[in-house]
Amino acid sequence: MDCAFSFYSHRETPSIENKTLTLRSCVGLTPFKRVMKMRFLGRTCLIVLSLLPAVSTQDAWRVVGSDQPVIAEPGDDVILPCHISPRLSAVDMEVRWFRDAFENPVHLYNFQENLLETQDRAYQDRTALSPPALERGDISLRLRNLRPSDRGIYTCYAHDGSQYEEGQTEVIVAALGTQPSISMDSTQGEQTRLVCRSEGSKTPKPDWESKLHISSDFFPGVSGWMVAFLLTLALSIGAIPLLVIQWRRMDPWRESLSLWVSKALNEEMLKTHSRFLQQYLKLPHP
Repeated sequence: MDCAFSFYSHRETPSIENKTLTLRSCVGLTPFKRVMKMRFLGRTCLIVLSLLPAVSTQDAWRVVGSDQPVIAEPGDDVILPCHISPRLSAVDMEVRWFRDAFENPVHLYNFQENLLETQDRAYQDRTALSPPALERGDISLRLRNLRPSDRGIYTCYAHDGSQYEEGQTEVIVAALGTQPSISMDSTQGEQTRLVCRSEGSKTPKPDWESKLHISSDFFPGVSGWMVAFLLTLALSIGAIPLLVIQWRRMDPWRESLSLWVSKALNEEMLKTHSRFLQQYLKLPHP
């Protein structure tokens, strides 16, 4: 393409200093427009790309499990908490609860229905999702008739076709043992050692009270004759000092009695001798 240029000298055009190159006509304006168009498209692409993170951030969601374990006893019904954040409907999503194997789900919900044919047999007829809760993004699992084998980590999985997220919840099954029994192990002086036993559970932790009633069955029984013997012995020991004191008080009386007996015996002997002499004197002598 050709362009025509004109040159003017200082003398011919006083208003223009020195020689000036003037673009009179040029057919080559098309490349210029093309460059400007490319610049416009480039700026538009930059603007669109800068807005993409904001759009993807608005559409992103995540699955939130429970940071606290679910603790219950065998036979209880429990809820395994899990929800989508921010809150959005999970009715059209795939919701899967599983433990160790993804392909062996505890509960599977997809195509707006519960697919029970793929469920782990150990959980048949024991799990359920709440349809009203799914509409608000609550994908918590209800587990009925808890078993000791149900303890462990459960993974909650949600997939909307383009994005999937997971959360976890732990289940702890409290062990139940036999009724605790208390027995007396040994007795040392005034101290008695009590032993608490329970089978099928962890070490029992009894709640000790300041006042504890212990049945008499824990202590050895005492027979009736032993009680009578001990009572008689106690009374006898208590009566000995009284007998000693009374005996000492009777000492003067015993002395008087002895003197009276001696005097009486002497008088009787004198009378006997006197009668004997009189009888002897009355007898004839040769």
